[in-house]
Amino acid sequence: MLRGLRQDATASITQFPQIVAPALHRALLRVGKDITYVRDHELSAGPDGLVARPLAATIFAGHEVTAMVAPAANGLVAMQIALVDHVVEQPLHEVVTTIPGSTMEVRVQVPRVTGSRASQVVEMADGATALVTARQNDGRWLVLLTTVYEIQAEGTPVRPR
Repeated sequence: MLRGLRQDATASITQFPQIVAPALHRALLRVGKDITYVRDHELSAGPDGLVARPLAATIFAGHEVTAMVAPAANGLVAMQIALVDHVVEQPLHEVVTTIPGSTMEVRVQVPRVTGSRASQVVEMADGATALVTARQNDGRWLVLLTTVYEIQAEGTPVRPR
């Protein structure tokens, strides 16, 4: 499957690193960037009148995967996994407004975000691979392949096969 995707000029492949997490601990992987924007202004009185200090916020643009695993019956591993794609329209939409009770204009940014999300809960054998898919707004697909390996309590390394 991956071989076919690599040959498809319309496919974009992002690889996440391996992560080690204890059972029942949430693991979060993000590939993308945080975008800082002006969300509001804080007003204060200055010697020459009102002073508007910009208040910043951040929004994430990219792929995000969260996962949690736990032992299940019959030697299986239960895995809860979610895949989210955040697309932030660039440049950020800007709005100019007047501060109430004054003639002072300020500029704020209003991020426009689209994306897709998929989640799945599966029971799988040690070393098995799960497939999660999410259809994006443009019709393309996000595909996540994830493999679970048991790690010994003594801290022995992952056992890739």
